[in-house]
Amino acid sequence: MRTNVVLDDELVREAFAVTGLRSKKELIHRALQALVQSEHQKRQRARYDIRASELQQRTAGLALRERPHEIVRADRDRQ
Repeated sequence: MRTNVVLDDELVREAFAVTGLRSKKELIHRALQALVQSEHQKRQRARYDIRASELQQRTAGLALRERPHEIVRADRDRQ
């Protein structure tokens, strides 16, 4: 897709220095890829947070009958 865009010259110079890329086309492609990846990761984190919250709500009333060290002690006593 052909598009004309006005870019911040200083930002473009800094991006070239940081990435080592040689053309504005490569630079813009890399920036778009990074943006898309970042947005996908945000959505994945949001979905994870929702699932974790739902799991916490479902398991909030559950409790262990014994503490882990009590279980270990009971196992030792049985032997």
